Amino acid sequence: MSTVNSKSRAGEPAWRFFRSDRYYFDGGRWYLITREGRPMGPFRDKPTARLANDNLVEYLRLAPAKLSKRLLDSLQR
Repeated sequence: MSTVNSKSRAGEPAWRFFRSDRYYFDGGRWYLITREGRPMGPFRDKPTARLANDNLVEYLRLAPAKLSKRLLDSLQR
């Protein structure tokens, strides 16, 4: 498997394996997979799924720590 050296996420090593696409098409609808491995959707198209992912990331960045922790915990179940 290939690795790439690029800017890593906080807490990740400098090297990493390529990430697979987080978006997939099933039954005429688009879905996304969170970093925790949970599917989210359906969405009408891939750009809408990408926007939903961006909104989730931004929400987690801006939400109070206690609330974002609760959401992340629920995604890991």
